[in-house]
Amino acid sequence: MPSLSTFMSMAGEKYKVFRNGEQVSTVEGMQNTEDNTRRKYVGFYPDADIQVGDWITGEVSKNEFFIEDMKTDVVQGKAFQKKGYSLTRAQYEKQQIESGKISHQFNIQNAYGSSFGSSGTVTLNNTFNFEALDQEIEEKGKEDKEELRQMIAEIKELFEDSEKVKKGSLSKFSEVMQKHSWITGAVAKLGLDFMIGQK
Repeated sequence: MPSLSTFMSMAGEKYKVFRNGEQVSTVEGMQNTEDNTRRKYVGFYPDADIQVGDWITGEVSKNEFFIEDMKTDVVQGKAFQKKGYSLTRAQYEKQQIESGKISHQFNIQNAYGSSFGSSGTVTLNNTFNFEALDQEIEEKGKEDKEELRQMIAEIKELFEDSEKVKKGSLSKFSEVMQKHSWITGAVAKLGLDFMIGQK
């Protein structure tokens, strides 16, 4: 039976090994697929410094893999190779999301009509609440409260008559919107509601 080094010289490459975010070693490895299980793995020399949880990156191919499981093949009573069962980064991230190990945190003050969650079905509740916006203007508008209320009224009128809406229609409000950036989400939501026929 040919030695592992014979196979490595034909199809192997050097991989950088990263553990806990730091490079810990460089090892020789060879991508392969297990015949009976069809699982992808990278074969290493039995004494290679490689562990479950490591990330490896091929120096030539730049292929990146997460080592999710390990097994040592024994031939004629001797360790022949260490198999690092591998996932690509995309496979790893998909697995983490599906298992709930990756969560997304959003820090949001106002998200009009937004939907957040991890389920496959999303129901949008697109109802623009003018009362809530008026209350927000009261709380945050400071000396520009009346100007902001007038702006919302004019924007609502613009959207109600689609003929009036043209490129640059909202430019006269750019200064006050920059000053009160918290209101831009409400304006965008108002426009979206009109475009999809909810207003």
